[in-house]
Parts: sequence; C-alpha cells; structure tokens
Amino acid sequence: MTIGSTVVGAAVSVAMDKNEGIIARFRTMAIHRGSILVGHVVGSVMQSLASVLSSAPSASPSASAPPTPPSWNGWPPSA
Repeated sequence: MTIGSTVVGAAVSVAMDKNEGIIARFRTMAIHRGSILVGHVVGSVMQSLASVLSSAPSASPSASAPPTPPSWNGWPPSA
C-alpha cells in the first residue's frame, strides 16, 4: 500500500508540474528528461520512509500489558 501511494503521489506531482508549465520551462534547460521523474520519485520515497519511521514507535508493543476490560472502567470497585 505504501509503494502504491508513493507511485501515485509521484505521478500526480509530475502531472501537476506538466499542467502548470514548469516542464516547458525545463525543456529549455540542459537537463535530462528523466530527472524530473527521478526527483519526484526520490522525494516521494523519502516522504513515505519518514512517515513509516515516525509511526513505527507507536506500532511497537508496550512494556506493560494492556489493561483488561474490567480494570479500565473501574470495575470491580476496590475496597
């Protein structure tokens, strides 16, 4: 799913650049045709990697076990 969203994100970014005219400007410069796509892909991969790494600590198991259903709602009452 992450790979798919990364590919879609890069494709949408390239399409937006093409519609906004930046691709036409780049054609007047001496850069490789694939550099635009490579730049978007690298940026999307870095963004996805940062997202996965930032959510990894929240997915790791905690040191203590989760509370059992009776204890989280205060039942049974302690004496």
